[in-house]
Amino acid sequence: FSAGSTAVGAYKLFGGSIRYTQSPESSCVQEDVEEQVRGVWISESALWCHWLHVGTAEAVTPCKVVRVLPEDFVEVVQSHNTVSFLAAEFAEQYYKRITAARPPFADFPSDLVVPFTDFADMVSSMSAAAAMHIGMQALEHFR
Repeated sequence: FSAGSTAVGAYKLFGGSIRYTQSPESSCVQEDVEEQVRGVWISESALWCHWLHVGTAEAVTPCKVVRVLPEDFVEVVQSHNTVSFLAAEFAEQYYKRITAARPPFADFPSDLVVPFTDFADMVSSMSAAAAMHIGMQALEHFR
């Protein structure tokens, strides 16, 4: 994908590597930034909001990629009450982080990273009911 284009989905990179570049013309960086990534989610934001790519991703080696389309994601999530409840909580917290991510407290979001969206940050900011449900599921899993 190219900087400035509308994201059509989120991508999980399972094999190979991608070169991700950002430039001042398309994102809030001072100078060109380039990194090579493997095994990451790319454009996860497209699952939670309307997202425009702020960088360009190009395959460096042959890649295995799974694309998750937002409309398919929503359809599957909505077919399970508990998952739907947790996804709605997650979406609310994710959106808050996307819109709040800016200097001096955080970097601007990119197609690779949205500050403060790791699992622990997200769960700790969800409602008590959601956090309790996740905790109970974790305990059940480790029985």
